[in-house]
Amino acid sequence: ENNYRYYDRNTEQEENRRHATFDNNQFQVQLGWKKEDKRFKSKLWFLKSDHEIPENVFVGSGTSRQHDAALRWLNSLNFRSGDVQHEVKTYLAQTELDYFDPNRTIESISTGREWNNEFSSTISVSPDFLLSNIVSAYFTEVRTNNYEDTKYRRVLSQQFTAEIQASSKLGVFPSFRLEHYSDFGTAISPSFGVNYQIINDEIYVHSLISRNFRAPTFNDLYWPQGGNENLNAETAVLIEAGIGITDSWNGIGDHHLAFFRTDISNGIRWTPGSGAFFQAQNYLSLLSYGVES
Repeated sequence: ENNYRYYDRNTEQEENRRHATFDNNQFQVQLGWKKEDKRFKSKLWFLKSDHEIPENVFVGSGTSRQHDAALRWLNSLNFRSGDVQHEVKTYLAQTELDYFDPNRTIESISTGREWNNEFSSTISVSPDFLLSNIVSAYFTEVRTNNYEDTKYRRVLSQQFTAEIQASSKLGVFPSFRLEHYSDFGTAISPSFGVNYQIINDEIYVHSLISRNFRAPTFNDLYWPQGGNENLNAETAVLIEAGIGITDSWNGIGDHHLAFFRTDISNGIRWTPGSGAFFQAQNYLSLLSYGVES
């Protein structure tokens, strides 16, 4: 029950919040085994919920409800082959959402499915050089009465990362990711990070530069009121540099200060359009920078 009391400014008295109950049911099971250098885990999770959605306190009782159900299954297998550590992961999910409001004659029904396979290999080339390779295949599908037809996306990805201890104080972390989207083509996302220990395990400086890629969501593209199928993918270049102090230095606690700069191209934002609806649009560029601690 979620029918809490509140003060109603219209009647100038306390009232009970109405139409605000919710019911959640969850089930989760996990199993696995381990033998020598092999390890397997499997986890199944189920959720079913029924929520009443209240109006604001000035309107009173509402009529809308939300029925949700989700099923997710995650598996992972770790094993070693010679000097190479491998991991295989699979993820399957289905989510069902049903929102309806009989007073407004609104019903939104959607079913989403996801499938992701990932295979990674890590090898210690030397005590100071760790190299990883990650290959993944991702598929997602959405069926909803809000879109004209079923929407889907496939993404294939190849990523290389390295951890290089160039000296006792200097660490270098390059990365390169290549992705292919079924609807947005090929994207390249490199990054390069450096960490330098001024005083080992006590004071350090770090820096990072990376290029990132984000494809529009299905709602950005296909939502009937404001979706824009002509959107371009969003890209960003991030530069960050900072200094950190750990609690090992004079016992003063952990502290961190960093400068960042983000340059976004074709950023996606929902802006006021014609009528009462917002519309997804690309803006030319956005530059943000600042200091955080």
